Amino acid sequence: MARKKNLKGYINHSIATPKHLRDKQKTAYGKYFSSIDFSPNGGINENNFRDKSVPIGTLSVSNKEFELTEYEIKKLINTLENALSIHTKKIALGL
Repeated sequence: MARKKNLKGYINHSIATPKHLRDKQKTAYGKYFSSIDFSPNGGINENNFRDKSVPIGTLSVSNKEFELTEYEIKKLINTLENALSIHTKKIALGL
């Protein structure tokens, strides 16, 4: 069995998930669940870590990649948390 390469540096290691598990996750959790991953930027060092315009990593979703800065990641987290909160409130209110 061939060993998968380029696994170093990814948070979820979605590329290493076997196909039968990806198919199972797709039906249980949604079609993008098994493809979500994040790769930190290895080029950040002491000289540029305070520069907030430098991308701190790459978000991968469904074979699309987005380089994100710290502020963009915080905005994305805030937006998604608000979406979950609104969804929960709508269900509780029966809307």
